[in-house]
Amino acid sequence: MDKNVVNAFSPKVYIFDALNSLNKSLDEFIKEINDKEVILYLKDKIKMNEKVSKALENYFNVSSDFWLNLEKRYEDDLKLIKENKLKEKEEKILSLIPRSFLNESILLDKKLLTKEEIIKTLKEKLKLNSLIELLRFNKYVFNKTHFNKKEGAKEKVLKNIWITLAIELSKEIEVKEFNEKVFKTSLKFLKSLSLYTFKDVRKTLESTLNECGIKLVILPYLNGSNLRGFTRFNKEENNYLVAINDCGKDLDKFWFTLFHELGHIYYKDNEHLKMSLEDNSLDEDEIKANEFAENSLIDKEHYLEFILNNNFSIRAIKDFALKEEIDVSLVIGRLQKDKFIPWSYYNKYKKKYLIL
Repeated sequence: MDKNVVNAFSPKVYIFDALNSLNKSLDEFIKEINDKEVILYLKDKIKMNEKVSKALENYFNVSSDFWLNLEKRYEDDLKLIKENKLKEKEEKILSLIPRSFLNESILLDKKLLTKEEIIKTLKEKLKLNSLIELLRFNKYVFNKTHFNKKEGAKEKVLKNIWITLAIELSKEIEVKEFNEKVFKTSLKFLKSLSLYTFKDVRKTLESTLNECGIKLVILPYLNGSNLRGFTRFNKEENNYLVAINDCGKDLDKFWFTLFHELGHIYYKDNEHLKMSLEDNSLDEDEIKANEFAENSLIDKEHYLEFILNNNFSIRAIKDFALKEEIDVSLVIGRLQKDKFIPWSYYNKYKKKYLIL
């Protein structure tokens, strides 16, 4: 028999066994004992108590403590069964989360080998009472495509752990209140940071956004979450949180994703947390944020003039990127996306970032 299997037996089981050995029916027992408390107990109206145990002592000639101890053991076993079921559910949820993501994102101690230790650490980091909370729809999330799409338990868990972790990490960042004027005047400078290695500009990027009243959190990509990032307005603090993943370490994807999220701030999508998903079912707000990112990184009129020239040599692309004060990766990525050049063209000129 499995030692981990726990069975809970109510004192009622012992009452019925005792009656059976005495060849007594339940009706006979109720009539003979003639005790209202015992009848209420048998009908599950009350729990075992001193009065019930005393009445049982007098009838069966077995001490009151025996019945009270049976009740305590029964309740302890029920509690243990409940804990075991919770543990089993939490372990199933944990199995949905890649260990590599946990190691990288919350710097999980590699000495933590047991599932129990990992679950405990995870709940502490995410301020959760139980991992089961990750199965529930995140109260911060609002996205039309999310409501229209049936998602499985795994995708829901992965979305929620990514979002919850980003929100918890953001609480450690101190920023000023959001200043719309400073934000809008910073956009041109922000895109120019694409010209440098991420290591050299990370602090500048974060401090510039902080001055605007924006917290930036970058987490590893979580395969299966269908999530690129999100933007959240904190009404109490009057500031924003922008969370994005490392975008496959591609420079052009990183800056496009960042400016996409900044687009939500520009258009004041403040009511709820806005998720940016990987699928193509875009709502109106997502389309506007995409257009903001495109036009902020590359001037709309300049881009139209460039493509009308119909010269997509690498030399022409580099010259155009120089005029726009952005890395050439952004221009190549935009031309590939808009199908002016094939996806296979000029990839050796596109840069990678070592973000995390």
